[in-house]
Amino acid sequence: MPKLAGSFYTLGSSSLGDGVTKQEVMRRVNWFAIFLDGDQVLVTATEAKGLPTTVSRAVPLKDFFAKFIPDKTHYDNVVLPLLESTRDKLESSEGKPSRLSPDEMIVYKALQLSKHHVPGATEQELADMPLTLLRELPDYEASFSAHKHELNMASIASRKNGRYQEALELYSALLRATPDDHHIVFNAARVYFEKQDYVTCRKCLQLALENDPDFDAARKFMIYLDKHFLKGTSEYRNFLRYQFFTPQPCELTINGKKYAAEVIDLSAAGLRVRCPRDAAAHMSTGKEIVVQADTDLLKPLLRGIPCQVVWFRDDVCGILLLEPLDGKSPDFKRIVGYSHIV
Repeated sequence: MPKLAGSFYTLGSSSLGDGVTKQEVMRRVNWFAIFLDGDQVLVTATEAKGLPTTVSRAVPLKDFFAKFIPDKTHYDNVVLPLLESTRDKLESSEGKPSRLSPDEMIVYKALQLSKHHVPGATEQELADMPLTLLRELPDYEASFSAHKHELNMASIASRKNGRYQEALELYSALLRATPDDHHIVFNAARVYFEKQDYVTCRKCLQLALENDPDFDAARKFMIYLDKHFLKGTSEYRNFLRYQFFTPQPCELTINGKKYAAEVIDLSAAGLRVRCPRDAAAHMSTGKEIVVQADTDLLKPLLRGIPCQVVWFRDDVCGILLLEPLDGKSPDFKRIVGYSHIV
């Protein structure tokens, strides 16, 4: 039988503007989800208030675990109170929706499934479906554990079958939910090793050890790499650098004037930023500027932070943070799920 999954979100990039003003921005979509029979999940997009819309589709369970990220905060604050009030009113009216408020009616309609969603269900079972679903609300602890387990199993299978990029995308999805899980980072290191990208493999191991200095397997793996594959290599850095899958919008303050830009990659010590032409005209080595992030991902890290331009080529500049970031903070660790180590 179908079962409520709860609230999730996806992230994707979209283009804004044209020509020289064109930029890629991260777009977040919130979803209300129901597990269907047959390894399918019905996902319904939600509107600004967090209520389900009429836009829905069924996605395979594997794709759901890979791309949809649990959002317990949104569920607890917005969705759960509506589910509980809708359930209570339906219970007291023998399943009839006549007493529901407009918002509760929206939820009720999102819980109405058809024979297309539940093949073999009787008309009565379909009529009772909203209340049936509401009688078993999601257990987010159990759901998150299952979500993580399925993602991990899928990523291991992808790695063993040589689908390395797919495996790395699955590990990124895991890291978005648990950014400080050193075992996930260690598994990503194994993928890079099998791809023969030994430098990135070592950087993943370095990150795993930053999360857990006593992680003996990662330390032994690093020693093995250094001895057999990276002898004499000088490509290590004191600070791990993370290149974002989608550049993150930011704002530069130069000579008191503000300019839109985007962060390409970031470390605890500095970042690379792509600048528009009007800002580029004011860039020079040694120039002091201020960087303010425009996305939820980077706002906690780059809140009007003072910086200095180290180099500038074409439309990209290298920037030194005059106040280094705390690379071990929870806000900094979150970026690993939205980037790859370079």
